[in-house]
Amino acid sequence: MGTSSLTHRAKLRNATHSQPARGSRDLIRRLRSADAETILSLFTDRQYVKPRESVAELLAHADIALGICPVVGKRAVQWLDLDPSAAIGRLRRTELTQLARCLHRFLRHTAPIGGSCST
Repeated sequence: MGTSSLTHRAKLRNATHSQPARGSRDLIRRLRSADAETILSLFTDRQYVKPRESVAELLAHADIALGICPVVGKRAVQWLDLDPSAAIGRLRRTELTQLARCLHRFLRHTAPIGGSCST
C-alpha cells in the first residue's frame, strides 16, 4: 500500500466522521434527551421530592437537568395558562403531563436561534 491510499483513507474517515455544526449538535442533544416521558419523569420526581417548589423553579431545574430552553418553558406555561408561582405539589398529574408534552412539542418545533437558546 502506498502513502496515497493511506491519505485517501484518512480523508474518507474524516469526511464520514466530521462533527455536525454546533447548532445542530445542540438541537440533536435536546431532542434526544428531552422526550415527553423523560420530562414527565423529572417533573414527577421533583413534585414528590420538593412539593413546595414553584413551576418557575421546576422549569429552571429542567433547564439544568435536560437542557430545556427557559424561553420554551415560559411559552409552555403561558400556553397552558399555568401560574408560574404555583407550587408543583398542588398540580394534578394531568397538568404535569400536559406541561411535559407541551414542552416536548415546543422543543421539537423550535430551532435554536444562532445555535443557542436566547432568553
